[in-house]
Amino acid sequence: FVLAYADEIDEIDVNPLIVCAEGKGAWVADALMVVSSPLAGEVAAQRPEGVASEGTSLSHAVAR
Repeated sequence: FVLAYADEIDEIDVNPLIVCAEGKGAWVADALMVVSSPLAGEVAAQRPEGVASEGTSLSHAVAR
């Protein structure tokens, strides 16, 4: 997702980032994304599979 929209993303605030045991990766519990394009609503509406639905605090987009 981030690679696909890299040109439109100004900032990403990840808090907290949960780091698992070595070799097990990490996951984002909450994030705020600031985008500069007029497509902010479109970006906010797209969620990777398994991410909570609209109305939760797991994903936000703010247009500048």
